[in-house]
Amino acid sequence: MRSTRRAGLLALALLLVISVAGCALKTQEQTTPPEPKTKPKPPVVQEQATETLFAEAHDFIDGVAWVQRQGDIWEAIDGNGKALVSLASGEVPTTDFSKGVAVVTYPVTPDPNKGENLSEAIRVINKDGETVFPKAGDAQLYSLTGFLNGYTAVETAISTAETHETRQGLINSTGAWVVEPSAEFSARNSGYEMEYGMLKADYKGSIFFDTNKGAFWSPTASKGYGSDTYDTDVAKLVEPYVFHDGMVFLSISGDQVTLPLSGIDLALVGFKRELPHDTEGNYDGGRAFYGENKQVAFDLSKYNDAFPAGNFSDGYLAIVLSNGAQRFYTILDKTGKQMFEPVKGDGIQDYSKGLALVDPTPQNQNDNGSFYIDKSGATVISGIQAGFPFAENGLARVRMDGVETGLKTGYNFIKTDGSIAF
Repeated sequence: MRSTRRAGLLALALLLVISVAGCALKTQEQTTPPEPKTKPKPPVVQEQATETLFAEAHDFIDGVAWVQRQGDIWEAIDGNGKALVSLASGEVPTTDFSKGVAVVTYPVTPDPNKGENLSEAIRVINKDGETVFPKAGDAQLYSLTGFLNGYTAVETAISTAETHETRQGLINSTGAWVVEPSAEFSARNSGYEMEYGMLKADYKGSIFFDTNKGAFWSPTASKGYGSDTYDTDVAKLVEPYVFHDGMVFLSISGDQVTLPLSGIDLALVGFKRELPHDTEGNYDGGRAFYGENKQVAFDLSKYNDAFPAGNFSDGYLAIVLSNGAQRFYTILDKTGKQMFEPVKGDGIQDYSKGLALVDPTPQNQNDNGSFYIDKSGATVISGIQAGFPFAENGLARVRMDGVETGLKTGYNFIKTDGSIAF
């Protein structure tokens, strides 16, 4: 009987243990979160940037910068510092990238039997390093104008039993001929019109190639220069491309309202000549910024002279103002309001990405090297040996102060907060 009772107690104890364990398991299942239907993706690991020193470097253009390390090899890098293209030894980038392509120069041995007399030729590459031009079988080519909105004029030698001559042609960014080498085509790498996308190119009566539209252009009333309507025709041609951030800087003299460097008169296409007169009611001319309504946005004629440092960007402009004896720099908004009291000196450069570089000059009285200021004039980044404006991707090419960075020579790219990107 005692043994039977003991067995019963043991069975009861075992049942209690199982029950408690079951409760514990149930509790554990209830507190464990359910498995998600889709597992979260792992964080994206950024590509490692290139080494933080370049012997030579270009600014970022079209999202790409040419750089050279301590050797003679040129590379094209993207905004993360990743090498996209590595050129062969002896190859040199002739142009920065434009519409995804760039011109590269390489050494060649000229063949006198083919009429070749130059020791360099060119190829056009894309951002993958692939040669898009010349095509297989094409003669050696030489760049004339560099790329402008994805177009470049080239020159090659045509040699036959009867004649030997050089001829020029025009290609686009895909490497396709717009104009095959021809005695009828002639282009020149000159003229302030290039700022507005116009390539000087004589071809079948045309005098410009409009790279904005990819079309040849000639005056309406004449197939050459000097017609009565020529100046008006040219003003109409460039007018759509003169504005930056909705503003354009113009010179006013007499009845003309001209682009300062090219002399193109925009009064011929409706830009108003009126400006405020001085206190004596006289006005001989001056400088002013115009808006897209073709009227004066603000007048700068009270200064002896004015020199914009680049163009308006995000509503602001760096500018140098002169009183005839000394120069001062400041930053203006689109109403002409000064963001800070003008500072003696003229070393300011383009305002971009919220910052403008100021270089030391004798007028600056500054021994601390170059520095970046914000629109209020406050110094944001200092200790720069030499710098350049920030590119569209928010990176600027600089030589940093050797004491602070431990670098003796070479270039870095910095972010707008002053940190080194690579």
